[in-house]
Amino acid sequence: MPATEDILTPIHKGIRSMIYDLGRRLQATDFGDPSESNEVVGDLQFQFATSPSSGCLLCLLHRHGGDEETGAFPALRRFEPALVDELLRDHLSITRRLATINRFADDLDRQGSRAARVAVGIELNREANGLFAEYLAHMNKEEVTFLPALQRHFTDEQLRGMRSEIQAALGPERLAQYLRWTLPSLNASELTSMLQGMARTDPPEAVAFVCRIAEANVPPARWNRVRAAAGV
Repeated sequence: MPATEDILTPIHKGIRSMIYDLGRRLQATDFGDPSESNEVVGDLQFQFATSPSSGCLLCLLHRHGGDEETGAFPALRRFEPALVDELLRDHLSITRRLATINRFADDLDRQGSRAARVAVGIELNREANGLFAEYLAHMNKEEVTFLPALQRHFTDEQLRGMRSEIQAALGPERLAQYLRWTLPSLNASELTSMLQGMARTDPPEAVAFVCRIAEANVPPARWNRVRAAAGV
């Protein structure tokens, strides 16, 4: 029997929420007004050569691809090398788009006139829309190719181990950044199942860590239902 553990869809739900929210903010921003545009531009600027800022949403998108490349791709390559190579090509294309957006964001700060800033803002929105479209399509592809391949070739215990290693490598601050987006993006049944599984396998402090983030970010009515059903 193939494994049923899903280490991909929950984080993808969180990333989709990041993309939808950032896209909404970008298209409503008046880039001719520096005071209005500075905050959203901060979510677009980062240096690939250094550790990404945990507050930059595009940094989190970039880091997620790296987590897959180090935490799951090497093990899957033994069984499905062609699939891994295809997904890596996708990641490279996405990284190039991220670099382009970063250049536009940096260029915005160098503009002296309102008209010039507006022109750069239009290009920035266009490039971001291209990135979001590609990233969303890539996640859809992973959910119908990468996830089933993991479940074919690894046990539930092995998949939980992969997830634990990825989360440990993130560290608590970066993990919390992802969870603030992921937990409110899950429905009540998914959240309940997650917490029940953690209660069986994870130390109490790890469960408490997730519960604190959920309580602060999940809508109260949904969180109260989940907390009662999961017994946490």
